[in-house]
Amino acid sequence: MEKRTLLQQVQVALKKPMFAHYYVLDFPKDMLLNRTYVTKRKPFRKARHCHVRLKFAREHQYWSDNDWKCVAFSDESHFEVLNRKNRSFVRRLRSEQDKPFNVRARAQGGGGCVSVWGCMTAEGIGPLTVYKGRVNGKKYIDMLNLSLPSFIKKRFKPGQKWYFMQDNAPCHTCKFSKQWFEKKKYKLMRWPAASPDLNPIENLWDYIDKKLTHHRLSTAHELETIIKKLWSEINPETCNKLVESMPRRLQSCICVKGGTAAKY
Repeated sequence: MEKRTLLQQVQVALKKPMFAHYYVLDFPKDMLLNRTYVTKRKPFRKARHCHVRLKFAREHQYWSDNDWKCVAFSDESHFEVLNRKNRSFVRRLRSEQDKPFNVRARAQGGGGCVSVWGCMTAEGIGPLTVYKGRVNGKKYIDMLNLSLPSFIKKRFKPGQKWYFMQDNAPCHTCKFSKQWFEKKKYKLMRWPAASPDLNPIENLWDYIDKKLTHHRLSTAHELETIIKKLWSEINPETCNKLVESMPRRLQSCICVKGGTAAKY
C-alpha cells in the first residue's frame, strides 16, 4: 500500500487532515518502504510435494559435508541459440531506447537448441553428454553407459558407500532404468519431486546460461561448442562450494515447510 493512500484512509477514519511529514515515524518502515519486485519463477508444487520435500529435508538435515561429498548429482538441461533463461540488462540513455543494442533478439523455437546431460560431485564436474530429441528409458541408459561407469570408478574408491542422484523424470524411474541400476549395484538417492532448488548442479546450468549472453551465436553447433567449453572451465572449488550448500538448502526447505524459499 502506498504511503499517500494509507494516510488518506487514516484521515477518513479520524475525520482530521493529516500531513505525511508529521506522522511518518508512526508507521512501520516495511509499510512506508514498499517496493515492487520481480516475481520468481518456481516449479508448481502441490501439498503432497511439499510434504515429501519436508520429509526429505528433515531426514538429511544432519548429513555432514563428507556425507554429501559421496553423492553424484546429475541432471539434464536445455539451451537455445537465441533465447536465454536469465534476464539481461543494458546501461543506456533514456533517448537510446530504440537503438539496436537495447534489443535482445528472441525467436520462436529459440533458433535451434542443444540438450545435455551432466553430473558432478564435490570434487568437480563429470561427463557432459549431448543428446537430441525426447529421452526414454533405453536412450537414457545408453547415455549413462557411455561415461557414467568410468566416472564413478574414477571418483569413488572400491567399497566406498556413495549415492547417485537423479530427479523423477519418467525415463529415470521406468522399469528399464531401474533394472540397469540394480544390475550395476548403484544406490539411488530417493529425490523429492519438483525440487530443482535442492540440486546443486542446477547452479551450473544457470552459470552456463549467464555466460552464453556474452557470445554471439547463430547455429546449434556453435552453441554446443561453447557449452562444452564453459563446462570444462568449471573448477572443482565451485563444485565443492555448491555441495557444501546442501545443509543450507535443506534448512531453508524446512523453514518454509517444504515450500519455496527465496534464497538459501
